[in-house]
Amino acid sequence: MARKAPVDLELVNGELWVPNNRGDTITRVDAASRAVVETIPVGAQPIVIEAAFGDIWVTHFAGTDIWRIHPSP
Repeated sequence: MARKAPVDLELVNGELWVPNNRGDTITRVDAASRAVVETIPVGAQPIVIEAAFGDIWVTHFAGTDIWRIHPSP
């Protein structure tokens, strides 16, 4: 199993969003219970997460792609 290498995070509405640079995923964690809610595949090397306009925005380390994730309640 590849190491996930979390690199940045964002706290949004009580949930922690963590990009896993080596795992090519975003992990969503309930901050109160510390339980993983879901892991979302996004593409190569996600690195920065920002919350804006009700969505989660993710950029990646090696290129120009931006992923927009609409958090489900």
